[in-house]
Amino acid sequence: MHTTKGTEMTTTTQDQLTDLTQRGQQVFTKAFEAWTETVQDYATNFGNGHYGLPTADHLVNDVFDLAEEVLRAQREVATSLLNAGSKVSEATKKVTDDVKAAGEKVSRRTATT
Repeated sequence: MHTTKGTEMTTTTQDQLTDLTQRGQQVFTKAFEAWTETVQDYATNFGNGHYGLPTADHLVNDVFDLAEEVLRAQREVATSLLNAGSKVSEATKKVTDDVKAAGEKVSRRTATT
């Protein structure tokens, strides 16, 4: 099977987007699991007769830890999308330049015949 540079670039970009999507899902899953574990810990302590609620400091730290994970994931997604978009743009320019050059060759050949 013969592929062109443009096709290879597109395949690479698609692979990168797939990888990006999977990494984003993993980060959000991890953050959700951490939140779920925290809630379960509170529920377990409450069920075991430990009726003391978590301190305000503890709750604030948990919320900000979760927000930090989400923000980190968003940064990774945005950076990866920019990189992938740049590669698509470069591939598109290359294909456009190749088509333009081929068209100019055809025009020159047509003009000389």
